[in-house]
Amino acid sequence: MNVLTFDTKLKELLEEIPAIKGYVRAVDDNQATKKLTDRRGIQLVAVLPSYSAEGMSGRKSDSWTTLFWVIEKGDPSQSEAKELAQYRRCEEAIHQLKDLIIESQEDGCSLFWRLEIGSIVIEPEFNAFGGWNGYFMTVTF
Repeated sequence: MNVLTFDTKLKELLEEIPAIKGYVRAVDDNQATKKLTDRRGIQLVAVLPSYSAEGMSGRKSDSWTTLFWVIEKGDPSQSEAKELAQYRRCEEAIHQLKDLIIESQEDGCSLFWRLEIGSIVIEPEFNAFGGWNGYFMTVTF
């Protein structure tokens, strides 16, 4: 797995989630914040995967871990109802992304073929990257 394959696969998955209006690839908070500056609508922020290996020489097992944010720019003056609706939109989109990742690994030929389903964690996020609200997801594959 390399970064070009990762980027290509994410773009393919995003074609299946019309609610997500844009995609930002980053390695840290500063880069993501800079790239999100003029964006509107629900955005996917994907952190380039980190690599780890375990086992012994000749019996090594590789794995990658990445983070995904599905977020929308917050408005400090919005009502509680509008804020909750914003979280709901992002929640629906991140669960669609999770489901597509799980489905894509089932055929054994995808980027996520070694997906550890138990590694998937989804948590709410407030004020990420300078004012974005929604959810982030950790995935190991």
